[in-house]
Amino acid sequence: MTAGSSVMAASAPSTKGTSRTGVWLR
Repeated sequence: MTAGSSVMAASAPSTKGTSRTGVWLR
């Protein structure tokens, strides 16, 4: 995983909100 995905995961209320690549699944 990239550093960006880690930041998104930390910012998101749940890791399920982001895909494996760290892209938002809106």
